[in-house]
Amino acid sequence: MPSGIPYRFRVFAPAAMLLDSSCNVIETIDPQGLRPMPASIMPPRAASLDQSIYISARNAHAQYLVLYTTDSLLEHARLTSVPGIFLIPGGALPSGIPRLTGMEPWPTGKIDISLDAGKGKQDD
Repeated sequence: MPSGIPYRFRVFAPAAMLLDSSCNVIETIDPQGLRPMPASIMPPRAASLDQSIYISARNAHAQYLVLYTTDSLLEHARLTSVPGIFLIPGGALPSGIPRLTGMEPWPTGKIDISLDAGKGKQDD
C-alpha cells in the first residue's frame, strides 16, 4: 500500500467463472474489470469493488456462477475514496473533500449480486 494512506479496509476481490449443467467452464470473467467504487454519504454507500457480468448468446446456457479468489488477486491493493469529515464535539461534519483510502484484498467478504436479464451488452 502506498505510504501516506492511513485508512485501509479489507475487501473480497473475486474472480468468476460461468459453468454449464455438466460443470464445464463456459466463460472465465476477467477480474481486471473490478472497479473501485468510492464511499458516499448521500446516498449512504460503503466503498466497494463493482463489476458487471453480461449474459450473451455465447454464455446464456450457464447454470452456475462460481466466485473464487487467487494469490495474484490477493497481492494487488486498490485505492478508492471515502467522504472526508471534520470531527466536532458530539459527532462529525462532512468536509466535502474525499479522503483517499486503500482496499486490501482479502479471501472473504460480503458479496451483493443483482440479476437483470433485460439489460446488458449486445451479443458478441
